[in-house]
Amino acid sequence: MTGLGVAIVVAAGANCGGVAAVDGSGGGATGSAGEAGTAGSAGGGGATGSAGQAGRAGWAGGGGAPGSAGQAGTAGTAGAGACASCAADGLSCCDGECADTAVDPSHCGGCGKICAPGEGCSAGKCVPECAGDKILCGNQCVDPLLDPSNCGGCESHCVPDLVCSGGKCGPTCTCGTTKCGGKCVDTSADPANCGACAAACPGGQVCSFDQCALQCLGVTTKCGGKCVDTQTDPANCGACAAVCPGGQVCSHGQCQLSCGGGTTLCCGRCVDTLLDPGNCGSCGHDCCAACGFPL
Repeated sequence: MTGLGVAIVVAAGANCGGVAAVDGSGGGATGSAGEAGTAGSAGGGGATGSAGQAGRAGWAGGGGAPGSAGQAGTAGTAGAGACASCAADGLSCCDGECADTAVDPSHCGGCGKICAPGEGCSAGKCVPECAGDKILCGNQCVDPLLDPSNCGGCESHCVPDLVCSGGKCGPTCTCGTTKCGGKCVDTSADPANCGACAAACPGGQVCSFDQCALQCLGVTTKCGGKCVDTQTDPANCGACAAVCPGGQVCSHGQCQLSCGGGTTLCCGRCVDTLLDPGNCGSCGHDCCAACGFPL
């Protein structure tokens, strides 16, 4: 076999490691392509697995050039994990975990959008201070009126079986809210609990006055996927994303130090106790019939 080109072909590895062409001249054969990297494993808890490493280069043939390196393996598929319940709770799946992009400083307004040190996340935006009735606890803007982990103030935890409503731990929800999944929520405007707990609105619809609809009803306006009253909402005062500074309230669409125009501050909102069925005559007094509203 002296003087003849010897073709050395090394078998390709798994996952698409291609074989290099054979050099038929007397110089010797080109080595085969290296093995492709293995695919990444499925991510735990819903995360996508990382891509496999690139394969090693093939051996050189007798006097030939080395084979090229194999391609990297494809990334593993995402596992089901904890993200399976995110959509039902009105949350987003970020890095394999459920996240509330409205308040999470690590996913503020979207997955992976991290707020700078000293900033909090409020209404999906990084802010130096929190909107209206929210306070900054750590680096997260929370609602001390409803958050069972910061009820009435930072790190003030409600014991199990109690909820946070109106800034106080208790057995029942107040301020027109309903206990859903251990938290007090406003079922009149929450698209994940519209009219009742776990009654989620279809994609593209909002929750307005306890009903799923294509647009907000009455005096409410669609802001960030929810129907809000821009006359009283400190996170959307007068217009969407018009945030009142900390310590101020939204009264008649303007940020102020106190409620005006005969309104009263109830549960973080300026309301007319002569007309509001959930605060009829005084804050927290729910008497629809007395106010002239149907039960």
